Amino acid sequence: MLGGLGAFALLSIVVAWSFPELFVVPLSGPSDWEPLPIGGIETECSDVAGSVPFRLCVHRTSESTSRDLVIHLHGRRGDATWWNDREYYTGEVHAAWMRAGTPAPVVVGVSFGPLWLLTDESSDDGAPALLDVFDHEVMPAIERVIGFEPRQRIVVGESMGAVNALLVALRRPGRVDRVAALCPPLSTGSPFAGLAETSSLVAASSTTWQRAFMLRGLARHFFRSEAAWRRHDPVRLAGEASAEETPELYLLCGRRDDWGCMEGSLALVDAARARSLALEWHPRDGGHCDVDVPTLARFLTR
Repeated sequence: MLGGLGAFALLSIVVAWSFPELFVVPLSGPSDWEPLPIGGIETECSDVAGSVPFRLCVHRTSESTSRDLVIHLHGRRGDATWWNDREYYTGEVHAAWMRAGTPAPVVVGVSFGPLWLLTDESSDDGAPALLDVFDHEVMPAIERVIGFEPRQRIVVGESMGAVNALLVALRRPGRVDRVAALCPPLSTGSPFAGLAETSSLVAASSTTWQRAFMLRGLARHFFRSEAAWRRHDPVRLAGEASAEETPELYLLCGRRDDWGCMEGSLALVDAARARSLALEWHPRDGGHCDVDVPTLARFLTR
């Protein structure tokens, strides 16, 4: 018979497994990371009071004549300011453009806060789905604030932002020209799966139980049901996508990524190739968001 402490521990495990979002979401507050500005870039931010408030930060490079637009979608706990950081991978991408003499595009960072996903799920308080807000409010607001109609529209995101980038590509085909997804934490299993199935997935992957628990909690925060999760699963969406309508894709993941990125990315690559989607795939040797700067810099500006 379990003692008091043993019963409490067992109850805690059951509650954590059944409602992981209660434990994980509180860990997703804003980061205290302060970007170090890149020389030659001017950043102007504005808060937009749409049907759901959002923030835009426009990053312009002095004397650049580019008419291309890059939309940057940050990772969990991030902010729209994150592009303008000389110590982040974005600073390395900008430096690569400067070395090559490539006119830097206007980059607009977008944020709905430190934790968000572009789903078709409305919130409990009746706010509209962020995927619709992005399509009908954010995109027009971006073009108003930059002051011109872009020659090309490119989306890039890392981690959580990479999943959002894939949702733009696969749920709103034809909306943008190219999409780069850097280290998206994709899953080959459902966040609503039982313990046995989840155990098998963790054992066969590069992730850890801690990371798997966090991803389960985050997914169940955004999706109320298995059906809702399946509607937004990038691997499934790629397997049903149209080669004519889907933008060019760039996908990157590190072999030692402990967020489960590699297994999901390989599944997405197989699905995309089966549908003849235009895909540039870059497996890396490092961990989470080990970015291949030269190829990414070229993809964003070609």
